[in-house]
Amino acid sequence: MQRAKEVNRYSLDNGQVPDNSTYVPEPMEAELLDVFETISTLVSTLGYPVFEPVAKQSSASIAFYCRGGGSDGKGELVEDGFVVHEGSKARMEVAPSGASSVNPQREKLMTAGVLEETNGEFVFTQDYLFTSPSTAAAVVLGRTANGWVEWKDKDGATLSEIHRDTNEAEDVADNT
Repeated sequence: MQRAKEVNRYSLDNGQVPDNSTYVPEPMEAELLDVFETISTLVSTLGYPVFEPVAKQSSASIAFYCRGGGSDGKGELVEDGFVVHEGSKARMEVAPSGASSVNPQREKLMTAGVLEETNGEFVFTQDYLFTSPSTAAAVVLGRTANGWVEWKDKDGATLSEIHRDTNEAEDVADNT
């Protein structure tokens, strides 16, 4: 529970974290840590990386920005989705076209404490992993959005131009 709470990838229904005052002999602790690592690997293999931290921006990753209508999002593409960084601002109003998809997402994020209304704007209180760039863009922009086009680097190149188009060009070059 303590590791899952530290990683903060998922919201936990069980908030109980036992204290460290219980004595466990060293050989038993080593065995328990081995079992924990096995469980962590199995759970991740099943598609639930409960104990793996959301990827932090590394020097090699590219920061992307999503702006418009009062929103100012910053994030990055990671292996299992798209991370919107802490401090990003989401547009307050939701367009009618996106109400059915954006509002439930925002409610979930507000309930979990990830999205908070501050001084008349929605602000991300922590890094948050979305399953896709489009879902991330929709929440930030308050409307339906194609994240592959909406997220742009500092020079204005879209996520698609950098990751999809570049990879397709490399695949074609490898096949020739």
